[in-house]
Amino acid sequence: MLKRLRWPTALLVVVGGLGGGFAGFQVTRPLPRPVEVSSVSAAVTLPGTAPHLPWPRTGEAAVAVDGIGLVGSAGGNRPIPTASTAKIMTAYVILRAHPLVLGASGPSLSISPADVHHFQVEQAANDSVLPVAAGEHLTEYQLLEALLLPSADNIAEILARWDAGSVPAFVAKMNATARRLGMGSTTYADASGLDPRTVSTPADLIRVTEAALRLPVFAAIVAKTSAVLPVAGRVTNYNTLLGEDGIVGVKTGWTPSSGGVLVFAARRTVAGRSLMIVGAVMGQRRGYQLLTALTVSWRLVVATERVLTVQRVLTAGTVVGTLRLPWIRRPVPVVTGDLTVRGWQGLGGTMSLQWRRARWHWPAAAGVVVGRLTARFGTEQMTVPVRLGQRVPAPTLQWRLTRP
Repeated sequence: MLKRLRWPTALLVVVGGLGGGFAGFQVTRPLPRPVEVSSVSAAVTLPGTAPHLPWPRTGEAAVAVDGIGLVGSAGGNRPIPTASTAKIMTAYVILRAHPLVLGASGPSLSISPADVHHFQVEQAANDSVLPVAAGEHLTEYQLLEALLLPSADNIAEILARWDAGSVPAFVAKMNATARRLGMGSTTYADASGLDPRTVSTPADLIRVTEAALRLPVFAAIVAKTSAVLPVAGRVTNYNTLLGEDGIVGVKTGWTPSSGGVLVFAARRTVAGRSLMIVGAVMGQRRGYQLLTALTVSWRLVVATERVLTVQRVLTAGTVVGTLRLPWIRRPVPVVTGDLTVRGWQGLGGTMSLQWRRARWHWPAAAGVVVGRLTARFGTEQMTVPVRLGQRVPAPTLQWRLTRP
């Protein structure tokens, strides 16, 4: 027979049970999430004086660094005739529809009597053309050379009919591609740029040029000073700046309605990093208009190269925030890795710290990733991990039992 407990003993048993239950509850309670404190400066500016570029007195111009954004512009942003710089888009559409790898010639096209007739008509009008003969065979690569070096209007039309069946159908593809690239101020009325209704802005021409330069065959052709074609023989690139101050392209243009036009690209290595300057000069009316566009462009390249910079904005081990944990008296530092930024002097950017959203586990060793730091300069975004700067112990049993 069980012995009946006296009431004081029973009370002790109950209290002991409750105490044990409370202790178990305290020990198994989820730990609080750390209080996260960022000490990152939201706005950052690369050292140095913002560039003052030698803009042309008339017309429009813009300069950018590929992958980062626009360095500056002048003359407004009104769509004006592009002249033969429209052929950048023609080549881009062709290479997107009919890709070539470096060293490949692509399919061969036969020149028809109709192609010869178009050449003769355009030659009589004093247009920029390439001599062709009926039955002549030109590969896709050779046609692109003829399009981009001597700037042959008749070759632009041959490529357009080959790709889309007709010039109007090809022009529709050009305009659709312009919309996809975000060229909101550009309208193409023909494949060559001879039509004054083919208009754009320097900023838009930079957009298509940056896209085209990512195609190795396009980049290789616009960097050539000359080429040899079956009937025409040796043809020369009108871009006489090639090879000067890292200039690697891209396309000249001139018509009575456009004045002198040049889209240019120059590659520069800064602190071991390759940077590509891309710019456009339009509507040059002074002197020999194409030469003026070339001269202005060269000055812009040289001035931009002087302000290019690669800066380390954060060094590994820099404290960029803290974690506050109730069982540790002092905040736990969190540190970043090296963060290096490409750009130009005076370029502004932003930095932000994003904390890890996953469940925290303690103890945690120094170096455990607790978030990431993101820097944005222009259109370029860089991310580096953020780590614990010291070991974080698990809370003690005493703290667990006595915490509020």
